[in-house]
Amino acid sequence: MLNKGEKTKCIREAISALGLQAGRSDAQAWLKQKYGWDDVAESTFYNVRREMMLTNRFAEAPSIASLTDSPVSADNAPAKGGIVALIRQLKQIVSKVGKEEAKELIDIL
Repeated sequence: MLNKGEKTKCIREAISALGLQAGRSDAQAWLKQKYGWDDVAESTFYNVRREMMLTNRFAEAPSIASLTDSPVSADNAPAKGGIVALIRQLKQIVSKVGKEEAKELIDIL
């Protein structure tokens, strides 16, 4: 009998092998073939998969510096009309990452 940590590790391995879009039944079949057990609780599978999706999404997210053509710093911040230039850069960021990602960034700040 595997403990919860070992089961979670095996479920992660199955999801990694099958892809993040794999369903619980696919993972159960994979785990039964590889380890001989198919006792995968629905909540555990979906929690592990959700965690992996979030981790994967943030790992693939572009860095803020790469989102703008000319990043703003204290050295190159626009003097006059500075807020307009900043708003234009923010608009570029939102168009590149999407509205939902931009909302999450705002929530983080």
